Amino acid sequence: MDFSVPPPSPCVRICVVDPDSGLCVGCGRTIEEITVWGELDADERRAIVAGLARRREATRSRPARGRA
Repeated sequence: MDFSVPPPSPCVRICVVDPDSGLCVGCGRTIEEITVWGELDADERRAIVAGLARRREATRSRPARGRA
């Protein structure tokens, strides 16, 4: 793996922000992370990508808003 090459965007074209978590339900990033993605270096992008699966899982395991 070439660590000088930044990972590609994790966007999956499901761009909807969960109002409770503030995360995109498609990729798991925050609006700020999405906004600055193009300005981040390879290490910063890798740090975000490393936590996305955990974020999405945590968001999915919460009850939907208005449900018990």
